[in-house]
Amino acid sequence: MNAADLLIWFLPLMCAAAGGVFLLLSTQVRGARWWSFAYLVAALGFASMATPLPYLQIPKALLEDATVLLAIAAMSRGLALRFEQPVQDRMAGALIAATIAAASVALIVYDSVTWEIAYVQMACAALQLLGAWHLRVALHKPAYRALFFVQLALVLVLTGQTIYGVIYPQGLTLDGWRDTPWAVLFMASVTLFSLLFALTALVAVCLDAIEMLRQTAATDPLSGVFNRRGLEERVTQKAGSRGTAVILADIDHFKAINDGYGHATGDMVIATLGRLIQSTVGTIGSVARIGGEEFAVHLTAVSGAEAQALAETLRQAVATAKWPSPLEGRRLTASFGVALAHGEELFGETLLRADRNLYAAKHAGRNRVVFRAAAEAQVAAA
Repeated sequence: MNAADLLIWFLPLMCAAAGGVFLLLSTQVRGARWWSFAYLVAALGFASMATPLPYLQIPKALLEDATVLLAIAAMSRGLALRFEQPVQDRMAGALIAATIAAASVALIVYDSVTWEIAYVQMACAALQLLGAWHLRVALHKPAYRALFFVQLALVLVLTGQTIYGVIYPQGLTLDGWRDTPWAVLFMASVTLFSLLFALTALVAVCLDAIEMLRQTAATDPLSGVFNRRGLEERVTQKAGSRGTAVILADIDHFKAINDGYGHATGDMVIATLGRLIQSTVGTIGSVARIGGEEFAVHLTAVSGAEAQALAETLRQAVATAKWPSPLEGRRLTASFGVALAHGEELFGETLLRADRNLYAAKHAGRNRVVFRAAAEAQVAAA
């Protein structure tokens, strides 16, 4: 048994195992079902290559070509679904049909295995480029960037093999191609790519799951903004930033809303207020729900006047918001407290002073912003 025989028997087993793994993940991972289909189809194709059928050589070769092309097309489709990109089924189907037709002419009319393989390899390279195109939206993630370069590397290998095979024919035949150096190189490159794709895709999926869990743990499910834990993590990331400020907001008379309209309406108010504050703050700050109806905004690179002005904008946005039924036509308000961080002051200390200012706003009649510039100056001086 030569090197090509060893590789060709190893390939279907490896592909079947990878297909089984992706099949197990298919209910939880978008696109994994098509990756499973790709590896299982590839396993059938490589198993066919390992099985000699002397009386059906041409149909067998064309079937093997079709399985390889279909497997790569399925990989690309899985990537498209993974990143919610438009699938290119018609393009892939037309390319596969045209390639099989060209390979049939090469084998039946011209008895040329070299050109049959050349057509199939270049079609495989084109389908790989399609998969790489779907990956472009995830290149900011290292694992998907690695997968992108794996696909480009196979494109280069397939293109190089095709050019070399056409310029320097190996005398390939349907019953003797596995005994050539070209066959060893082809099977080695396919084996390496199949392993790298499976391993890299699994790593990427695991990292995505970890990131999703972290986001879930740091997000308030009702309002969609950070929770207390998420805000503290974000503050830690921005530790040392100059001009840090905290705005606290609290819905006025929220208990009356819950008592008069029910907790479902209260939840609607919290969810709507979270979206309103987030859309108003945008990317200049981090928004979190830190209590029942209490929200916090963490800002960096702002002055006290700028933080106070943003709080006033938020106050007016709440006061002029139009609420859906059963609060249609009712005017809701919120109170705000603002504080600046000074020196090496801990976030909790700044939050405490913002909370005191929020209490002062409530005590002064609600629906107002309190920022004590003189008191902040004293804290800064101390």
